[in-house]
Amino acid sequence: MPIVVVYGIPYNVSSLVLVSSLSSGIKKTVAGITKLNVLPEEVTVYFPQEMKTDGGFYGDQKGICVFVYLYDKPERIESVLLQMCQVVVEKIREFAFAKNLSVSCDPVLLNPRTSFSLP
Repeated sequence: MPIVVVYGIPYNVSSLVLVSSLSSGIKKTVAGITKLNVLPEEVTVYFPQEMKTDGGFYGDQKGICVFVYLYDKPERIESVLLQMCQVVVEKIREFAFAKNLSVSCDPVLLNPRTSFSLP
């Protein structure tokens, strides 16, 4: 169920690269952490583009900021979350567009008892 949201991807990066390579790589990387107990197909990755008020896109980002939303569970201790963030950052840094950008990742733990959804 992890949802990975990656902000700050330069707007000129091909969507094909994002969807096929980076998204797939992030899914496999997160699922590769056995203590998270998730499959690659259970990981969702979003790359929102930040728009300016005039309708254009910001193209001068100095960094990439990643948030990983996942349910809080006893086995998801600090060291597991740190490992998850580290491998996500390393995966993004493999791509040329991210070589000179700072990349940060923060986990956001959700409480399933206070969540609500409709089918």
